[in-house]
Amino acid sequence: MKVRKTALSIIFCLPILVLAILYIDVRIQPQRSNTHLHIYYSFVTNTSSTDDYADSVGHSSIRFINIFNQTSVEHDRTTLLHVNVTKQVHLQATMATRTPASRAHIIAIVSYMRSGSTLTADIMQHFPGAMYVFEPFHSLVIRARSKRPLYYLNGTVKRLNAENITDDLLRSELRKWFECRFGELDAHSLTDSFHTQYSRSMKTFNNCWRRKRRTLKTLRECLPAAIEMCKRAKYRLFKFIRLPMRIVQSVMDMYPGLQAVHLIRDPRGSLLSQFKIRNITWDRIGNLSERFCNRVADDISSTIFLNRHYQERAKMLLYEKLAENPLTTAEKLHSFTNLPHYKYVTRYITKLTMGGHKNYGQFGSLRENSTKAAYRWRDTINFEHVQTIDENCANVYDFIGYQKFSSAEDVRDHNLLTLQSPKSSIFL
Repeated sequence: MKVRKTALSIIFCLPILVLAILYIDVRIQPQRSNTHLHIYYSFVTNTSSTDDYADSVGHSSIRFINIFNQTSVEHDRTTLLHVNVTKQVHLQATMATRTPASRAHIIAIVSYMRSGSTLTADIMQHFPGAMYVFEPFHSLVIRARSKRPLYYLNGTVKRLNAENITDDLLRSELRKWFECRFGELDAHSLTDSFHTQYSRSMKTFNNCWRRKRRTLKTLRECLPAAIEMCKRAKYRLFKFIRLPMRIVQSVMDMYPGLQAVHLIRDPRGSLLSQFKIRNITWDRIGNLSERFCNRVADDISSTIFLNRHYQERAKMLLYEKLAENPLTTAEKLHSFTNLPHYKYVTRYITKLTMGGHKNYGQFGSLRENSTKAAYRWRDTINFEHVQTIDENCANVYDFIGYQKFSSAEDVRDHNLLTLQSPKSSIFL
């Protein structure tokens, strides 16, 4: 009898137990799927690439796929970009909801060497209350590539090379800059000569250190004023050419006041300009252009992600648009970053871009005519090099609207457009 009652009890409870399990599974399921929520444009990829900085500018074997559809973004071209799903999943976990590290207004201009970032940031730093840092990662990356150690104010010595500049390292250093934790930065980044040459706000700090004996002790003495200036700034402006957009993507939740401007230039103009300052050689243009445009494409996919998930906090800016219509484009840039209109800033932009001045150095922002500067590459570049770059950068061209040329004569003919203006609202 007892056995019969026990069996009946089990039979009676079994359906209830099954329903409870199903209920728990349904409740848990959305949490399981959140990992993939932000990569709903699923991709076919090769996940063999590493997650370090070298890979961000190196060769990628990831295949290209279509990530746009006409209903979600008003763009009339097929877009072919590459994205590593493994990285996106990692970023999704990194971007989990957390207490904000800072609510300061932070503007990050992310671009590439010889792509107009100095001009763009120079325009932005002339607003009152700006704290501007030119190339925060310059010394760190240069010293790592040459295998020279980094010295920190607490006595730590860090030895790096190009292979171990990881995403985690860049993210950690980026947060120190964003949060004005200058005392935790390496001495070389703090005393980079670029601060004196290109940043109005960092000059005072850099001059303080240079007037003294240039030791770690005197560097510590000069830091408090710089930290206070950073904390009191109305906005903190940073210009990068050595920072992958995926790093910005990974910290977006931590800084509610962070806005990203992804600045892009025609790869042919950027690469020719890099050649002129002896940063590249033409005998390697095939490999270099492929690596360069894979990096640009990877950054574009991160910017698209940010634009979709963080409204009005990430936009793309084309250098050619700024060069052709500096006042109109600058006004859009200021509107996006919520900066007010000042007449003296307008006058400064006119001086920079249309003043007829002699070009100011390799990295300066002063140009005799910004439109001529933007398209001067067409007058000197070798057509064979154009064909190589066109082939390796087709995915970037398709998205942005850069045009291929069929002959050397077409390259030289400035009546033929280099850029068909993109129609997506992601562009400023």
